Amino acid sequence: MSKEEKKDWMEMFAEAFNGIVVPHLHAIEERLGIVENRLSLVEEELKQIKETVERIDRRQDQQDDRLHDCGQRIASLEKSSVS
Repeated sequence: MSKEEKKDWMEMFAEAFNGIVVPHLHAIEERLGIVENRLSLVEEELKQIKETVERIDRRQDQQDDRLHDCGQRIASLEKSSVS
């Protein structure tokens, strides 16, 4: 292949690359940006869900403690009323 043929081939390749591949790369970059934005929203929502679950767990622990205390008081009252 002569230098001129190589040059022509390289120019055709560059034109094809710029005409076909580059627009696809731009489209992929745009889609990636959209996906990154959605991922950020999902991460924020997940963080809020996690905080809500932690609050529910704390409330449940408090209710369990109260229920345990009530059970102990009832047992204490039953013992004192039997005596």
